[in-house]
Amino acid sequence: MLTLQIQDRGSSFAVSLEARPAILGSSAGADLNLQSEGVKERHARIEFAGGVPQMVALGGGTFVL
Repeated sequence: MLTLQIQDRGSSFAVSLEARPAILGSSAGADLNLQSEGVKERHARIEFAGGVPQMVALGGGTFVL
């Protein structure tokens, strides 16, 4: 399981995701729906290669620490 820490404008929250691909974005069909200004409908994808999570930007300003 992956715990994703999301920070937005001074607030933050954690989301647990199963070890499977997930789409992050503002669309209703996103696996993790984010309704913040600047989030694209399909903003980023989390995928796993050999059990290691990787974030792939899909057209937004995705910043990963």
